Amino acid sequence: QFGTAADRSIFPVTAHERRLPGDDDHRQHLVASLVYDTTSRASLYSGFTRMLLRHWTVSFSYDVLSGAPYSAYADADLNGDGNAFNDLAPGTTRNQYRLPWYMSFNPRAARDFRFGDNKKVTILWEAFNLTNRPNYIAVDDVLYTLTTSGLQRNPLFRRATAQDEGRMMQVAARLSF
Repeated sequence: QFGTAADRSIFPVTAHERRLPGDDDHRQHLVASLVYDTTSRASLYSGFTRMLLRHWTVSFSYDVLSGAPYSAYADADLNGDGNAFNDLAPGTTRNQYRLPWYMSFNPRAARDFRFGDNKKVTILWEAFNLTNRPNYIAVDDVLYTLTTSGLQRNPLFRRATAQDEGRMMQVAARLSF
């Protein structure tokens, strides 16, 4: 006997469904990144300005990812297999729907402080999802609920239920010798 929503992954795949999108099918994925080392720019200056500008590395990455696919379910054992959590909603196919796009801007700044022979301390700051964009990773996927009068459409279908972590920042030090 099945008993949790985690049992949704336990269902037979028909020949037709093998051609449908898989659970990790992201049609578009763009990653843009940039790294800039200030040491060459610092060489244009002298004195305090040169000392202040050298040994910095500034970088960022920007990730844009199309939403993951998901299926619409009925919260009833429509096919009689004893699992009320794996029945696709009538009139739908596996992974027919998609979550919203995922976007994350991740900057980083690091400064090297050199001492001795080939020794340095790197102080760095980095952030993940700096814009604090809500990136949804789960929605209410129950399209129909079973009532005494039959299947009723769930008005909360596609409502966001979970999101990836929001903005995170960290400061770190690394010793190299």
